[in-house]
Amino acid sequence: MNIFSLFDVVLDAVFVVNTDNLIVHCNEPAGYLVDLSMARIKGKKRLDEVLEVDDTRVFQEASKLGNLEYTAYQDIEYRVPKSNRSGILRVCIQLVIIENNPYMVVIGRDMTEHFQLQEKYVSSKSSKEAAEEEVSVVREQVVQLEKAVKDSTVTDLKNLAAPSGLTASGVTQTSSAIGLTPQEEITGLGFQAEEKFSESAENKALNLNVGSVATAHVPMAKLTNPVTVTLEGGISAIQGKSVSIGTDFIEVYVDDPFADEGRKVAIEVVQSKEFAGFNTTGIVTKTEQGGNIIRIEFERLRALAKRAIDDYLDKNAA
Repeated sequence: MNIFSLFDVVLDAVFVVNTDNLIVHCNEPAGYLVDLSMARIKGKKRLDEVLEVDDTRVFQEASKLGNLEYTAYQDIEYRVPKSNRSGILRVCIQLVIIENNPYMVVIGRDMTEHFQLQEKYVSSKSSKEAAEEEVSVVREQVVQLEKAVKDSTVTDLKNLAAPSGLTASGVTQTSSAIGLTPQEEITGLGFQAEEKFSESAENKALNLNVGSVATAHVPMAKLTNPVTVTLEGGISAIQGKSVSIGTDFIEVYVDDPFADEGRKVAIEVVQSKEFAGFNTTGIVTKTEQGGNIIRIEFERLRALAKRAIDDYLDKNAA
């Protein structure tokens, strides 16, 4: 019985390679990934012949593993030589020793389509933010006009150096562009602008009030969810509970004191609706309460994870 046939039911691509980097076993998703049949891969191809990667650090980490130890998942760019197709692969490697022969089990999930959809979402969000910024600029223009109406004559208003060339003659056009009802008299502009901005959906979304702009932002909030912290090399996992989260860090309470500042770890937040599937890598930069509370600075965050944190902070920041 080939023990590696257990991987045939796994939905992710699985390659089993020996010390010569020869693929001794693979499953069907692995064949789909590299555009080859399993019969043309097993025992005939080296892994680097069917799959090229831009970052080999995960394989270097795997060479230091002990039996049944595994690396943290990492996202790397790949290219398939046969079809010149490229994308992003989420990879984890486990070392398995059978009859004194070491094998690397390379498990990969193609994340290309996931990140393409994510980039489209980020682009759409950027366009929305640009539109909201335009609304903010127009609001400032209206504030300037309101002040000019109170302190100057209509003649002075015509000479006001407002952004985008906004003058008395352009009041009707500008008020129409931002959804204001034109006034019969220029002196009514300020009151009408304030009324419309307070009622508009855009103003509610931006938390704008005529005469001031709310920009307060607290980049940290309480978070109480179970967290798994895996040390570099997958040697062991520490179960803890998150204390707080910020834009670029998470603080975790662990039962056993942890004093290895500067240690690279993998973090996964579990049993969380807001952070379902959240996992990344980071560096332990600070320990408190005798090592029971550790702060982990994120190494890098994908846009989807960053958005989840930003949304959570917007709702829960103290």
